[in-house]
Amino acid sequence: MRGSGDSRQTIRCCHITGGNRVYVEYLRRLIFEFNCSRGQGPKDTSVPTGKGWQHFRAMQQSGAAPVRFILFPGSGHGPTKLSHRKRKISEELAWIDRYLLGEQKPVNEAFDEKSPLAYELRKAEAARSGRLLGKIVGGSGDAEGSETNKVSGGVLIPETAEFEGLPRVKVGRFEVTRAQYAAFDESYEIPEGTENWPASGITFEEATDYCKWLSEKTGRKHRLPKESEMEKLIGSAAGNASNENNLDWWAGYKLTPDEVPYLMAKVTELEEHGSLLEECGSFPLSGKKDEPGFWDLAGNVAEWTVTEESKGKVLGFSAVSPTDKHCEYFLPPPG
Repeated sequence: MRGSGDSRQTIRCCHITGGNRVYVEYLRRLIFEFNCSRGQGPKDTSVPTGKGWQHFRAMQQSGAAPVRFILFPGSGHGPTKLSHRKRKISEELAWIDRYLLGEQKPVNEAFDEKSPLAYELRKAEAARSGRLLGKIVGGSGDAEGSETNKVSGGVLIPETAEFEGLPRVKVGRFEVTRAQYAAFDESYEIPEGTENWPASGITFEEATDYCKWLSEKTGRKHRLPKESEMEKLIGSAAGNASNENNLDWWAGYKLTPDEVPYLMAKVTELEEHGSLLEECGSFPLSGKKDEPGFWDLAGNVAEWTVTEESKGKVLGFSAVSPTDKHCEYFLPPPG
């Protein structure tokens, strides 16, 4: 379930060994020295790897300038593999950019932009009220440290952001959480510790009423997305589907139509003991680094949309959806 309107907002709901090449970077004297030791690999019989290490350690301990030691696996007296040569050139160009042209920004080479740590840091930038995803509106202030969905007359609402493919509309960055939905429906039960899980088991009428309630509370029009809008959102996450909470992820491989029924039997068995749902934002997000980013567009819970006939339609991948377009689409379980 998602939404938008006069306020242009749309919310989501339910929804290295070998090699002795040494690169020395002299900050003060701008001297760049390659091949401080002539050997470049464990197969180098002219200059053993140990001598390269000795040279590197001596320069490192002198503190005269930053120094790096890059080892090319399996290399002889000179880099012969294409990947090794490419790395050599990239190191040389990076040094020129940094120390001669002053253009290169410092890079943390230990940090992988596609690592779980990177994804978690992106999630840490999202709006929160205490430990709950979302923000408080209409109250006396932020719900810092709060465990509830209502604070001093305010209510917890989803965070929205602009989506490049949908002009004049803002989209929920996460699925509407259980805590956010419970601010509207106090009878909605939340198992302890699952406040940030996606609201599930929501009917089309309930999703529509939730959007109307959000509009009243915020003074900004909220609505469910049109079917065409949802298709654009889903399409934007196609390249990230293998990293999200769908049936392929649980299977551990991309399922074919013939394999799905056999796996669904196991899913049914698991559902007797628990849900396949995960906390909102538990999987890598969709979107470029310099964009807000959106979570769970290709998994977790499916989304309510509005057709051209103004009827409700479920779209998108859920935790029980295979990603192959030739597979039969399974509607999520009601609970």
